Amino acid sequence: MLDDAEVVIYRHYCPPGVKKVIASGSSAFIGEVDDLTVMKYPLAPGGDMSRLEIEKKLFEIVGSHERIIGFRGFSDKGLYLERAVNGTLGYYLLESDNAPPSIQQQLSWCREATEAVAWIHAQGVIHCDIQPG
Repeated sequence: MLDDAEVVIYRHYCPPGVKKVIASGSSAFIGEVDDLTVMKYPLAPGGDMSRLEIEKKLFEIVGSHERIIGFRGFSDKGLYLERAVNGTLGYYLLESDNAPPSIQQQLSWCREATEAVAWIHAQGVIHCDIQPG
């Protein structure tokens, strides 16, 4: 029975500097800033920034690596990140009209993901949310 469940509906919004929402998750929107940068920000204006503050700290601990989206900065509105110009792997596999990837391409992606996870773990951070999105 769902009588006690609360349903929250979030509407897209764009903080200053964000042109449009390009993705959303369970705790944040991803908005286009420019061709090279996105902003990750709360689902509601003035919303809880605690997860984004933790994510900022994790980016600072992990540092730069060629297989990890780059950290571009932080403000009171959100987290600035490098834009994945080709979109997410999930989009590529499920939403686009691309041909299925070859076994060689799949193995290459697995190797690249493993390199990223190995780097993160070597920095003392355990990544618990690996997904194609």
